[in-house]
Amino acid sequence: DDETFTVNVGEFYSEWTRCHSFQYQRDQLYRFGRADSCEKQWDDYVTALKAKFTRDSQTARQLIESTHLRQSQQPGLSTTLGVIWEAKTQPSWD
Repeated sequence: DDETFTVNVGEFYSEWTRCHSFQYQRDQLYRFGRADSCEKQWDDYVTALKAKFTRDSQTARQLIESTHLRQSQQPGLSTTLGVIWEAKTQPSWD
């Protein structure tokens, strides 16, 4: 298809700056026992910049879809699953 794909670099920049916030780092320390390096968010931001200046819409779309942010937004994926709680195979009322 010949539609134009628009890259929102600000979304990825916001995620990177959110990662450096006190509240987020405190949460990471509580959940995982360590601070987050924010490397994934930085890599996503750099990828978004590459996608922004890519002329081919399909390539830009593939770059954005390959980011950690997009991969972690998949339905049913929880960042706390297996860390804070385990998934149930059946409801507790059964």
